[in-house]
Amino acid sequence: MEDILQVFKQLASVLSTCDISVHLVEVSPKLSEIQAVMLTGGKVQPSPEDESAYMKGISKTGIPIFWYRDIQDVPPGYSFYLAHEFFDALPIHKFQRTEKGWCEVLVDIDPEVPDQLLFVLSPSRTPVTQNFIQKKRDHVEVCPEAGVIVERLASQIEKDGGAALVADYGHDGTKLTLSGGFRNHKLHNVLSAPGTADLTADIDFSYLRKMAQGKPATLGPIKQREFLKNMGIDLRLQVRVFTSAELSQSTGNTLKQYESFSL
Repeated sequence: MEDILQVFKQLASVLSTCDISVHLVEVSPKLSEIQAVMLTGGKVQPSPEDESAYMKGISKTGIPIFWYRDIQDVPPGYSFYLAHEFFDALPIHKFQRTEKGWCEVLVDIDPEVPDQLLFVLSPSRTPVTQNFIQKKRDHVEVCPEAGVIVERLASQIEKDGGAALVADYGHDGTKLTLSGGFRNHKLHNVLSAPGTADLTADIDFSYLRKMAQGKPATLGPIKQREFLKNMGIDLRLQVRVFTSAELSQSTGNTLKQYESFSL
């Protein structure tokens, strides 16, 4: 978001007639503090209890910023929604096909090691198994909450206008969806030391598209490589290299010193 606001600043002459504000959905008090420092320099204040936002401030570039605990608290209006690695962090339901039929995968305490957790199968069908099963597979992971959020976003865009960009790990309903954990950039057992690792689940974009119900037009998914190339990353790379080369010549340094740059 800090990068986006910097781009908005560069486009100030184009956006001068636009009423722009930023609305962050953040449930973590600690992360909202970090965001406030990065985006506003820490110049924020609590919102009155009768307002849907719990905190507000002004960005370093002069744009109002508001914080919410739920997306349904964000005021309606023409909006651009950005969900960057958001859906993969939502809770999922896991199912396994067995000789008895579909069973839900649950978490229990290991009877042999009381301080450890393990996955177990439900003894019978659970309510969720009757609504979210794709019978062509032996193992399924579904995120009903993601469907609810996409349905809400689609309705909001249809009503007030706008768009949404979802950038996440996933597939288009063609692969086995798998959840896992990462800690210190390495794979981590999701049931080991709960709360200390980043949990993630691949997104089934075909499910999200289905939940949008065709209200707004849906495009993709496409690979990140294709998206960035379509957005002109090759040209931006050339500009960066050219600028680095000029800087290298003017200072008497070699280009190798400027080969590491951000896009």
